[in-house]
This record gives sequence, structure tokens and C-alpha cells, in this order.
Amino acid sequence: MPTNHLTYEFNTDTVSYSASYDSTKLNMGYLMTRSIDTNSKTYVSPIEPGFLRGFEITSVTPYSFTFPNLNSLGSIKYDSDTIWLFAASADSAGSGAAAKRILLSTYKKSTNQLNYVGSINASFDPNTFHTCVSIKPSLEFHTTGSVTVIGTQVTGSGTLWQTDGACVGNRIGFGSTSSADITTWYQISSISNNTALTITRGVATDGFVPNLNITGSVPYVIEDFRLLYVNYSDTQPSTRSIILIKGLRPEIFTTSPTALPAATTVDNLRACYRLVDGATANATYSPISLILETKNSFTQQYAYSVSRPAATTISIQRFNVRAPLVLTAGRASSSFDFTTGAQAHGGTDTSPEYNVMETDNKGNYYVSHYTRMSRIPTGSIVSGSTTFIANHMIENPPGGTGSFALSSQLADITYLPVIDRFYISHRQGTIRNYITRFSSGSQFETQTHVNHINQQSTYLVSEFDQLTPHFISTRLSSTYCDGRLFVARAAASSNNNIIYSLPLEADQQFETTSSACIITPELFTPSASAYNKVYVEDTAYFNTTRFAIPREPYTLYYRTSGISDNSGAWTLISPSGSISGSASSIQFKLTFSTLGYYSIPSRIHGITLLYSSSIIQQAISNYDPSVLQTNVGSQIFAWRQTAKFNQNIPDLNLNLYSGSALVLTDSVSASVSGSWEYSTTEGNTWLPWSSTADAVNNYIRYTATDPLPSGSIIKALLYV
Repeated sequence: MPTNHLTYEFNTDTVSYSASYDSTKLNMGYLMTRSIDTNSKTYVSPIEPGFLRGFEITSVTPYSFTFPNLNSLGSIKYDSDTIWLFAASADSAGSGAAAKRILLSTYKKSTNQLNYVGSINASFDPNTFHTCVSIKPSLEFHTTGSVTVIGTQVTGSGTLWQTDGACVGNRIGFGSTSSADITTWYQISSISNNTALTITRGVATDGFVPNLNITGSVPYVIEDFRLLYVNYSDTQPSTRSIILIKGLRPEIFTTSPTALPAATTVDNLRACYRLVDGATANATYSPISLILETKNSFTQQYAYSVSRPAATTISIQRFNVRAPLVLTAGRASSSFDFTTGAQAHGGTDTSPEYNVMETDNKGNYYVSHYTRMSRIPTGSIVSGSTTFIANHMIENPPGGTGSFALSSQLADITYLPVIDRFYISHRQGTIRNYITRFSSGSQFETQTHVNHINQQSTYLVSEFDQLTPHFISTRLSSTYCDGRLFVARAAASSNNNIIYSLPLEADQQFETTSSACIITPELFTPSASAYNKVYVEDTAYFNTTRFAIPREPYTLYYRTSGISDNSGAWTLISPSGSISGSASSIQFKLTFSTLGYYSIPSRIHGITLLYSSSIIQQAISNYDPSVLQTNVGSQIFAWRQTAKFNQNIPDLNLNLYSGSALVLTDSVSASVSGSWEYSTTEGNTWLPWSSTADAVNNYIRYTATDPLPSGSIIKALLYV
């Protein structure tokens, strides 16, 4: 029997999976992408790691500090394509630093690019012993009512600006309630009451104000952009507090840091406010980490902090960070709600900055304590409670301590919601980081990343394609947003000041939960009598020969039934590519590893199936393709007869290919996907098919009724 092949090169129309499924299209699962490499070859893979090298930012002179402190990355989704990422300059917990520098970068999903925007310098009173950890950005939108604008004066109808805590310094746009529709912004310079505010041209990109004339009660949007973070000091208890920065807008993050003043006695200005648990300057509050809950209203949004009364205990405080602030020298206790009592956690904390607090999507908080994680149900956080910790997950590496040594330094923890796992790093970077579900009494599930010793200045070598997210024996800080885990090193060397975006949730271990896979269209093999072997064209390494490092592995599956409704079970294809059985069609699924050492997935360019055929497919010589009568856009394929059969025309078969992929097969005698016709008048009139119409210069044509891939070059093979 002859051997045929079917090749699919991922060049057909796509659909987002598992939001929908289409057996005629390329199904792109969670965090999957299709791209073109430097050799102009199409490939599919999960999104690859992106990175931002701090030492390449020439506009900063250069980074004279390191970023970040542990637990000092923060992120928030701005729009469907943009994530804002915040990092603070690093220092020790007892540092006497004054203004604290906070940097803003943006991540674009469409390009997988991190770009530095600028920074601010935050101050508070007294502006000493200032450490920034646990950054929590907040972005809300004031859209109630409508406005008219005359010059600098904005008059509201049904607006609640003062009641809802809109802030001087925020930006406002007119004509829509969606930021995405705003092309011109203005800065709020004062708010008189609920229905009157003043605008100004705060930055060069703002619109001019004096001649504004917007009438007719138009919609508007105010971006209420704030930052919260924890200030902890080993040596100065009186400065410990939550810092709330109000009145922000992205344009004030500039290459020369914008100085933000400490608040005094006025609320809702662009200023830095200290939130404490008591009215006196010597408050006992000692926060270490912070969780910001979803806003209930513009006057109620809770933040929970974890405090460390002693090395062996923690307590939890609740603040309403949208309550009006009653201020004394920029300090307010009016937002303080309650505190629990202190509860022993059983860990071995030796440094307070590593009690990181995180939340899942099931109503639990978690706190790290070097040797364990504590789970705290939110319902148990009540005033005075000393029993809020429910249980613990004690460090136990995959395979137990006989496989990997304990670090006993669990530090930063970040929740990955799609796969319901935690990413856990260590205070010292000698142990690979963990990915695990919280399960009391169980081993941690898996590990990721490696110290591969590459100097980070290696990127200057032309053969080095991209950096890899290894931790080079330093601790890592992380934050999660919209499918991306952002990881940064708290490193002393400026060469190592790098922030990565990592697609860890795309790992094949979690594919049944996340739908992180790629499923091909149904591929037709109508003449197959036996499948033989599958070959995959991939890019399995990155960098060139001198620096070649393997990409993470992938897994290939196939099925021959349950394709149309996505009900069929998948069969694993072994690394040898051997495959058995046969069917009239086949479908493939790819899953990828994004954990492992480097988190850089393989790139897949094509899949080729070899199979034994029961039909010898040979182009028939009696016909030549007719370019004039063919219209691929209308799915019409035509031929002119050049030689007689001297008998009835035999049963003709047709294969249509997109690239090398067979997308349709049909025949005259059993046509199911189109119609056959002939013409004796050079295509002026078409008649129903007749096998007796055997004459030179007759035309035949086939019109496909099933949809063909759009945007592809379709090749037709006519054979007997």
C-alpha cells in the first residue's frame, strides 16, 4: 500500500478555547499564542517569559538601588491589554531612608512586553525609617451622574464627588463612562462639593482648559487611582503604619521621580496618609503585610493587615480605607476598625519582613512563617479572637526531605487562582521555589526555577536570545495579575535587577483545570488504512550553539472520535511518535510545561502524520486547472478537459489542502461537501454533472458547501 502524509502547520482560523470549541478551527487554550519567529515560520506555544531589565533603563541614573523589597511588587489590570506593575526600591527593614521611590511599569498582553514608565517619591511625617512592602494598587471609577463643563469649571448633575471621596490630583475625562473611550484627560485641581470641581492641565498630554464648552449633561469618568503599602521598621515602632497614597494618575510616574508630599490635615488630596490603630504617635501597630479586599462602596473598602507582636505570634487588623480620614499631622486612626488578639503560629520567624499574607478565591487568608503556611478563614477574623488560625501546611518538599532539603525559609507566597495553587519563594535562593495546593499534612506538589549561574550581563552576547528566570541565590518577590506571575529579584547587583512575567498557570500539570492546551482542527484521512507515525517540527532550544538551553517539554495527544462535539477521549502519543489504528479523520492536542528549570516553553511549527493509504492518489492528466473559472473566495474549483477518456468519465475524487493540511475530501459518486457541474460553453452555462459529457474543452467545476479556512491558500488535487 502507498504511504501518504498529512501535515498541519497551525495556519487556519482560530477560536478561543474553552470559552468555545470549533472542530473546524485551531482551538487556542488559556495563555496559548500563535506567532511568527525570526525565520518567518509560524509556531504555537504558551506565552513566553517577558522581562524588564532595570539596568537597561538609561533614563534612570542608573538604578542606584535594588528592587524590590520582598513582598513589594504590586499589580492591577488597567484594561483588556494592559497591566500596571509597581515595585519599590529595596532597603533593610530598619533603614533610615526618607522619601520612598515606587516605580511603575506596564505589561502589554498583545506584545508580551514590559516597559518602564517612571516613578514617584512618597513621603510621610515623620519621613524617616521608611520601608515599602506589600504594595496594593487600587483603581476605581466615579461615573455617577453627568456633567457640563465651562472652562475650568465642571458642574455635576446627580454626582457625589465629595461623598464618594473623589480626590484632587486624579484625572477626569468627558463623553464616556469608560476610560477606554477617553482620548483627552484633565487633572482635578479642586473639589468644592458633590457637584462642583475645577480642572487644570496637569501634564503636557492633557487637553487645554480655558475654552472648554461641553454642554448637554454628558457622561464622564474619574479614575480613582490609589496605592496602599505597609511601612515596617525594626527600629522605629512609631513610624509603622499603612501608607495610603491618594490622588494619583499614571502620568506623574516620570523618569525624574515626582515628589508626593506627606498629608497634613486635609483628606482626599494627592498626598501620603498614614493609617494607624491609635490616636497617639507611639501607636503599637506593627504591620508586615496587607490584603486589600474588593470595594463594597465608595465609602467602604476593607484592608486587612498582619502584625507581628512577637516572633512566635501574629494578629490581624481591619481598616476601612475608604472611610473619611480625621487627620493629625497626616496620621489617622479613623479608618481603623478592629484587631484580633495574638495567636501563636508555630513557625520559626527570625525576621518580620517575611510574614507575607495572601488570599485565595475561597474566603481564606494565608500567612508564611518560614517553616509553614497558616490558613485563616476570613470568617474567623473578628475583634479579639485568638483562634483565627485554622490549620497549617508545614514545608515538606516533593518526595520528602530525602529528595530535597528543607529551606526553613518560606517567604513570599502568591496565589495562582486559575490552577488553585501557590507560588512560594524562599528568603535565600538556594532551594528551588515551590508550586503547591494548600493541603495540611501533605507534601508540596512540585518545584520550579533553578540557579543556572548565568551572569545577567550575558544578554550582551549576540547569540544569547533571552534571559531565563533563574534566582541566582537571591530571594524573589512576586505578584499575580490576569494570568501572569510577575517575579523580581531582591538583588544587590544592578545587573540582576530584573522583573519577569511568567506563564506558570499554562503548565500541562493543570491543563484539565485551566484548559491550557492547543487543539487542531479535525484533519481528514479518508483513505487511511493504518496510521504509522507522527512527526513534530519544533524549536526545542533557545539561544544558539554556545549558549543553547533546552526549552521545557511538551506532550502530544490524538483522538479519532468525539471530534465534532469535543466529547472524545485523548490518547497519549509516545515520544517515538508511533501511532496505531486508522480513521477517516484525526485531531491532535498539545500541552506544554512552563514550570521546570527555565519556564520557557517549546515552539511547535507543524505536525505530520504518515499513514498507509488504500487509494493511490494520482492527479488525473485529462484535466488542467482553470484559473479563469476558479474562484477560491466563493469556494469554486474548476478544470478544462484536455483529453478524452473515450468512455464515460470515471468517478472523480477531490482533495483540498490548506498548506499541507487536508481540509476537505469529496467525490462525484458520494458527494457530501459540495456539488459537481460541467459546461460545454466555456463556463457561460453550467449543467448538473453527467459522466457522459466526455469532450475536449468541456469544463467541470466543484463548489464546496462546507466552509473552508479563510485567509489560506487552497490547493486542489483531482484524481481517480
